[in-house]
Amino acid sequence: MEHYNVTLLSDVNSYWHQRLEPCIQAPSQLFVCDKTTDFEEICSKHLRVIAIDAGYIGDEISLVERIVKCMPGVNVIILNDKSDGKFYRIREFFRMGVKDYILKSVSDNELFTTVNAAIQFSLQLKWRK
Repeated sequence: MEHYNVTLLSDVNSYWHQRLEPCIQAPSQLFVCDKTTDFEEICSKHLRVIAIDAGYIGDEISLVERIVKCMPGVNVIILNDKSDGKFYRIREFFRMGVKDYILKSVSDNELFTTVNAAIQFSLQLKWRK
């Protein structure tokens, strides 16, 4: 069975790690990369789905720019634990190619659906090539 692993850029003990782990269906797996992980190492993995914990990373716009440049075709999901009211940032994320923007208030079912839709989208892209 084809699968893609999901990489979470966050802390291993984070809120988002606890929420995402049950959403990943076998044989896919969730990997967590924290701030100490070298960016070049992340790029070398040829990832298809990356979830970014916006509260943990800090400058997520610069990070998304680097990811999109380094890994074209990757599905990026921004996870945010609060609505900061800066809608221009959300628009900028989508212009940059972010697949989804998820707030902490999302239901478990919607989170599951969104993450697995990103994995399925990645599988479809693979078959088109």
